Amino acid sequence: MLKAPVIYNLMVLGIHNYYRYATAVSVDCQRIQFRISVIMYNRFRNVLKKQGRPGLKFVWEQYGKSKMLRWMFDVPICPIGYVQTRNPMYKKKKICRYTPEGREAIHKNLKFEKKRDNGTSYACRTNEQ
Repeated sequence: MLKAPVIYNLMVLGIHNYYRYATAVSVDCQRIQFRISVIMYNRFRNVLKKQGRPGLKFVWEQYGKSKMLRWMFDVPICPIGYVQTRNPMYKKKKICRYTPEGREAIHKNLKFEKKRDNGTSYACRTNEQ
């Protein structure tokens, strides 16, 4: 498997995950996609294909519906212009680091339960040694 397309795909996936909640990121990503597609067409005209085998499952799930998806030596090249934005949903209003109730809710979320050998459970803080 080629190393450069895999690194490129991981970068694209990371950019899409990081900027998923940004409002106007799709316009910027489409500009980048246009520039990349021109370069890829000029450099890899003979090896770039519009159809290929599905490849990795996460690539096919996220980018399978895109018409910008290309294959190079049977490795899918993720389109950076096919960013799917989402709306940030439901942040609890009581979680606030400036009020005692909010800090308590934050610390409550940091706890997890451990099981003892006899089957009973106890709460443990994640940031304690």
